Amino acid sequence: MDDDRELLQSFIEEITTLNVEILQVLKALSEDINQPEEFLKFSNIIDRIYGTALTLGYDDLGKYCGELKQITRLTGNTGIPRARQPVMKIMLNYTTNFKLLKESIEDTQKSKEFNSAIKMDLIKIKRMETDIFKYADSKNSIIKS
Repeated sequence: MDDDRELLQSFIEEITTLNVEILQVLKALSEDINQPEEFLKFSNIIDRIYGTALTLGYDDLGKYCGELKQITRLTGNTGIPRARQPVMKIMLNYTTNFKLLKESIEDTQKSKEFNSAIKMDLIKIKRMETDIFKYADSKNSIIKS
């Protein structure tokens, strides 16, 4: 049990370090949301958290980071301006969710809040993938036909 706690604490420290980079990306996007490269930077940072989460067996966190990585990568790689603001909100939610994750080490109630928060974000991400990106793909297919 103590080993698991130490692994989680070490993981939290790693994420805390990466969050410095994440906050720089969020600051840049808050100044000008029309910077696709910043969405890609965020995706790359989250990818590092995603890999470690899965390696350590934090499957729910891994799934959340995987979906967050995917939606931010899509936003950076596609020229769909209307996707940027909703995805930015999800990116900002990540910072709140990370605080809950840190607090959940000491407080099981915060763990429940964290799990609930990431489940809500996963629902929002799936909806965005369908409403924004798949719609854009189908529209482009019709135009090309």
